[in-house]
Amino acid sequence: MYLIHLENLGIFEIRRNRQARKLSIRIVHEGCFRVTVPWRLSEKDIMDNLKKMESEILKLKKSFLKKLGNFSLATATVYTFLSGSDFSLNVEIIRTPNIPIEKYRILQKGPELRIFVSNQEHDYSLFMTAQALKTITQEMGKRYIPLEFNTIAKKTKFNYDRIQVRHQLTRWGSCSSKKTISLNARLVFLPKKLRDLVYYHELVHLKHPHHGTAFWNELEKYVSDAKKLDKELAKVVLPV
Repeated sequence: MYLIHLENLGIFEIRRNRQARKLSIRIVHEGCFRVTVPWRLSEKDIMDNLKKMESEILKLKKSFLKKLGNFSLATATVYTFLSGSDFSLNVEIIRTPNIPIEKYRILQKGPELRIFVSNQEHDYSLFMTAQALKTITQEMGKRYIPLEFNTIAKKTKFNYDRIQVRHQLTRWGSCSSKKTISLNARLVFLPKKLRDLVYYHELVHLKHPHHGTAFWNELEKYVSDAKKLDKELAKVVLPV
């Protein structure tokens, strides 16, 4: 994986894939795109393809920013992780001229954490902000999500084998046939009611490995407004 910066477009993570037949692109956050390319595609061809896709990339970025709203990395100043819990952490973004655009600094004191990034309006400043938030997300997620999940699990009759937490861009959680629960570290951004929904959702999958009527009936024994919250969850767009 390597990075390419194109002025006015953003930063692109280039990932070669032996299975890929053509170049594909997805937005990771407002200042960065992930580009999957065929293994043998030359760097010149990658650059040419990206430049040809400029209007498509700008449209993708505009649509993402509209959905992101107050979570924008360029304007947000405070994020609250694990809100409504004993592990809640306020993360403040401080933009300063004392930090180079390609670096960030993290300082924590109790339940308050500060991320210092450059105040320059540059894609790398956004990228560094995202990298810092991702680092904190992974650390907080791996440390505290299992504790929250275990508290919820004790309220049910379901038993799982193990739990794993990692940063994912698509799924909030999953449950394997071997009773392994996988949870997304990005759950730390969500309000408690939505985190709890995901926890109960995966626990119920231990009994009902599908999304049929039996699954929803079981889930609603623990979360009465599960379908309403599930629709709310589906609309969530996060900065990293």
